[in-house]
This record gives sequence, C-alpha cells and structure tokens, in this order.
Amino acid sequence: MLNFIENILIILSIIMSISVIYVSNPIQSLLSLIVSFALASMLFMILGIEFISLLIFLIYVGAIAVLFLFIIMMLNLKVVELRNYYLRYLPVGSFIIFFFFFFFCFIFIYYYDVKFKSCWVTKLLFTLFASW
Repeated sequence: MLNFIENILIILSIIMSISVIYVSNPIQSLLSLIVSFALASMLFMILGIEFISLLIFLIYVGAIAVLFLFIIMMLNLKVVELRNYYLRYLPVGSFIIFFFFFFFCFIFIYYYDVKFKSCWVTKLLFTLFASW
C-alpha cells in the first residue's frame, strides 16, 4: 500500500512540476510550484527523512514560494505570450535535455555495472564521459 502512495505522490509531483512551466498565468504557476514542493515534502516524510521534509516545507513552501507569490501579486504582472519564443529555444533546450539524459544513463551504467556494455549507446557514453 505504501508503494502505491509513493507512486501517486511522484506522479502528482511530476504533473505539478510540468504545470509550473506550461501554465501561462504566473500566479497559477507559483501555486503549482508550492503544491510541487509540498508533495516532495510529503514524499520525504513517507520515506522516513523527516528533517529534510520539514526543511523543504518550511524554507521553500513557507518562505520562498510565498515571497514570490506576494511579489508577483504586488507587481501586478500581466500574462506574457511566451509561445512565440518556444521554437527559438527548442534546439538549445533539447540539447541540454539529451546531454543530461545521456549523462545520467552513463552514471547508471558505470556505477551499477550494467551488462549491456557492448551496445552502441553505452560505447558513445563511455567515449563522451569516461574522461571526466
């Protein structure tokens, strides 16, 4: 039962983190950021890391996110149309995403000694990141 609750919290946290980026209203984006921090805090509490859980809740949710919320409400920011700039930053963003994806795959393969080291992807990862 606990594994099911952890999976639900992880899925909700991912959904709220994606909604932080894609919601066009800054106040709604900040509210979803607060919910995302609260879900991460709950997940740490379930995993037994109470100190980190309370730190995340007090520092991020209690101070920083609420401060951002009040700043946005006081500045009275209007909704900016960001969809026009989406295609401009797509190549750079996809390069950064693929770089970190391959880097984390390399860490997984290298440290956990995965058995498929003869694959072309793992050979590419070892040539890119083995000198680090």
